[in-house]
Amino acid sequence: MNTKKQLKVFGIFLAIYALLALITYLFIPFEQLTAGAMPVPTTTIPRWQLGFASAGIILVVYGLVGLAGNWFARQLKIPQTYRQDAGWKDWFIWPMVLGLGIGVIFIIADRIFVAAGMGEGFPHPAFPFPMIASATAGIGEEILFRSFVMGL
Repeated sequence: MNTKKQLKVFGIFLAIYALLALITYLFIPFEQLTAGAMPVPTTTIPRWQLGFASAGIILVVYGLVGLAGNWFARQLKIPQTYRQDAGWKDWFIWPMVLGLGIGVIFIIADRIFVAAGMGEGFPHPAFPFPMIASATAGIGEEILFRSFVMGL
């Protein structure tokens, strides 16, 4: 296994995750984050500080967890962040297409239930927050489970 390549891919995803967290705090108003479902948080801490703190926490915690998982995987001689014999389609494109498809199905089902008078529907934050939230959730989950739990 090419450990440098594995760690490079892990580092890229970790950096994307931290950057998305920073973007969330810097550019998306709290009103959009809560979508009217929760009260808007009040704080005296500037948003840029919250964003950098969140990104830093992600880099440290998820970075350490991912590195530990990669170490465990090397010791057990199992795939680390990804299987090297699998291409981009197998470990990136197809999961993304599947996730987008399931998301579209949920949105359509929500709209059908609202149109049928079976509820008010889910609150939907304004674009681009749903895309950022989906990406951060997916990347965080992959780092925790693929890089750590599977190696552990």
